[in-house]
Amino acid sequence: DVLGLGADHLCGTDGNPTKLGNDLHEYFKYRAHVLTTFVEPRLMDVTRAAKTFNDLRSKLNPQCSLPMNKQKGEKAAPAYLTGIVNMLIEANCRGLPCDYDPRVLTTVTRDGTPLRTLARRVDTLLDGLELEELREHESIDVRHLLIVDAHYTWWTCGRSYLCRLVDMLHMGYVDEILFGYEVVERLPSIVRDWVRLYRKRSR
Repeated sequence: DVLGLGADHLCGTDGNPTKLGNDLHEYFKYRAHVLTTFVEPRLMDVTRAAKTFNDLRSKLNPQCSLPMNKQKGEKAAPAYLTGIVNMLIEANCRGLPCDYDPRVLTTVTRDGTPLRTLARRVDTLLDGLELEELREHESIDVRHLLIVDAHYTWWTCGRSYLCRLVDMLHMGYVDEILFGYEVVERLPSIVRDWVRLYRKRSR
């Protein structure tokens, strides 16, 4: 009330919800349901992530880069999520080239000429805005996939950020978000779709 903002657009002057108010209520219920029943069970703790990583490494015998985390001494360990993603991409990309350890900004080219360079290495919303501009002005559609994990970080400490991620998904600033163990369930088919799209464009 300090800012003098009203709520008539949500509850109306008679106190009954407006269409926008009802729509928001239904969306918030939907978002809470998705986060509670789908996202939270898939966010891994370090024990589950390590087991998933080790199971995939034994099964796939990867040749790709499996980077370490940034910890020192006893806390040094493989970067489990990155390793899981790299192994699944390698296992499903049919030998196509892939940079498994990128350390530069993403650049989109046309006929070998740089066309756009994204402003930051990781900024989902900014990336989404820049890719939207690229799609509208250059007719280039870049698939924007976001992968997040760590139960404590995202569920215990950062649930409000998970809400924003779901919002950005529905705003069209990211094409798909994979949460934790969902990379094992979903990423192989996504990579196979990349392969089909690559081969179609290469004809």
